[in-house]
Amino acid sequence: MEKSKIQILIVEDDPTQGAALNELFKRAGYQTTFCISSAQALTAVQRMEFHCLIVDCMLPKMNGVDLIEEIQKVVRSKAKVIMHSGIFKDKNFIKETMARTEALAFFTKPLPFDDVLKEVEKAFEGFEAPSELGLWSLYSSNHLSGEQLVELLGRVPTFPAFHLPMLYQRMQETELSGEMSLTSAVGEPSSVRFFEGQIFSATTPDKESYFGALAIGLGYVPPEEVLSALNDSSKKKLGQKLIDSQVLSPHAIQVILEEQLAMRISQTVQDGVVTVEWQTGTFPEPQSNLNGARFEALIQAWLASKIDSTWIKSALELWGQHKIEGEIDPKFGDATVVEQVLKHPSFDGASDATTLFLRLMEGTVFIGQPESSETDFTYFESRLDKMLAQFKMQNHFQILGVGEKSQTLEVNKAFQGLKLFFDPEKLPETCPPTVREKCERLFEQIKSSHLALSDEARRTHYAAGLAKLRTQEVLNCGSMFQAAIADLQTGNSLEAAKKFQSILDKKIEIKDLRAYRIWAGLKCDPAYAELQLEHIPPEDRHSAAYQMAKGVRYRNKSLYSKSLQAFRTAHVLDPKLSIAKRELQQLLIDVQRTRPDDRHMIKEINLSLANLYGKNARKAS
Repeated sequence: MEKSKIQILIVEDDPTQGAALNELFKRAGYQTTFCISSAQALTAVQRMEFHCLIVDCMLPKMNGVDLIEEIQKVVRSKAKVIMHSGIFKDKNFIKETMARTEALAFFTKPLPFDDVLKEVEKAFEGFEAPSELGLWSLYSSNHLSGEQLVELLGRVPTFPAFHLPMLYQRMQETELSGEMSLTSAVGEPSSVRFFEGQIFSATTPDKESYFGALAIGLGYVPPEEVLSALNDSSKKKLGQKLIDSQVLSPHAIQVILEEQLAMRISQTVQDGVVTVEWQTGTFPEPQSNLNGARFEALIQAWLASKIDSTWIKSALELWGQHKIEGEIDPKFGDATVVEQVLKHPSFDGASDATTLFLRLMEGTVFIGQPESSETDFTYFESRLDKMLAQFKMQNHFQILGVGEKSQTLEVNKAFQGLKLFFDPEKLPETCPPTVREKCERLFEQIKSSHLALSDEARRTHYAAGLAKLRTQEVLNCGSMFQAAIADLQTGNSLEAAKKFQSILDKKIEIKDLRAYRIWAGLKCDPAYAELQLEHIPPEDRHSAAYQMAKGVRYRNKSLYSKSLQAFRTAHVLDPKLSIAKRELQQLLIDVQRTRPDDRHMIKEINLSLANLYGKNARKAS
């Protein structure tokens, strides 16, 4: 490793001695930081990673041995240690000190400078510093061992949940067995279990099984058979009822259970921060797990329905100075750094951001090490502008990037991370005044958020206020959602569509909201395409509303057989959904109008109406 990349921390309370050591290693080509007290040294290790510690044993307030023990607790990987002293020269003391600090050498004063330098140079022969394990390392070309992933989660436990797909991907490259506990920003718990790197179990707050919907959706059972099994008064599980009636095989049940697992995993990937805790454990070998092909399909679905291109671009901007490796689009020319690609005239903010993220997930493009170049203030200023605009719409938790259940330690850690990047005092003298002014405004907001959340009492009070506002907003939107459904049921599709869209615009998540919006949109306009079924998350694709939207889409395209199947499935999933009858009646009218000779289809629709709704179901409701 090049000397210029090796960071040495020198701690010496004698300014003359310390300055001499500092000058010695600087001239030798090393990067050095000189501190005259333990307090200064502890502050320094919070800001950067040191590879070597050269420490005097006799320091005021905290001695050198205790200082090294404290430093080794907080650094990512143990630094190499050189001790020295002008007072303690006893052989037993030196032996004990070296054992406690794991020092490579102990020198007595007056210091033999040449010998100290030789000892450090010998220690770093062939040395390669471990790469910084930030979130970007999930997207790097480096293989991450199970130990490194566990270490990463320990260092960065809270992060945007849209990074979970890449974390799951990396976990599958290891042999780790254990449980990953996930806590959302509002405290909702989930968990994912791994056996030798493979996902085999997941639990989420959603307790519905979706077994019947999956059995129908995967084509294993006709809707009527599921409805019959549901009406069976026995206390057996639905799957067992279907097996007993010989309409479902044990193999099909296994496939359905695997699809349930995929749905649970999908529920953990959401817009917001998540706090992750890993617990190593042992489990019996599971009968099945989430296979690679199904996980790849989930990635495609998440990019279409969940992971917004705006978020992708903002995540990439955090790694603006990092190199891009791999099969990058030729249209970006010689751009080899993230910020260069994002600023390239050919970069399309939405499609290219999504494509780049997909390639990162696929492993054909990687985020490399930071480019060692002068700060690009144009890029930095644009980033400041975006963050200042975002902060206007964010609460204190969002500004710091922590969950609402975070404790003081996490809040302080998040603040220190932001301080490294945005503390105006760290800006070089060449920074333009306008950029410095924006950085100062941004950092003031960061400090304000930290002040509000670092005190436990203030944080609790603030979180309670946020929860109250959110509850009220959800209640208001819930009332509007029910009113929109009523509009849809009474044939006022246009008004329903407006209400559904209004809720979407408020970024309030209500189950089946997107499905209802598509359903209403397609009834207003057969060509409606602003939202599509592909934009509905995988876990929400097994509901009555989703089937109704699908049925209307098929009907608009004159795919009457598929439309009939979807409406029948919707009725099984929600027999109280009276509007399904009206849609079936409309399907009958459409077939009679456009295909009067298709007696088979007319008969099928009539039979379905009679079986599901009784003899008079064909009459206008």
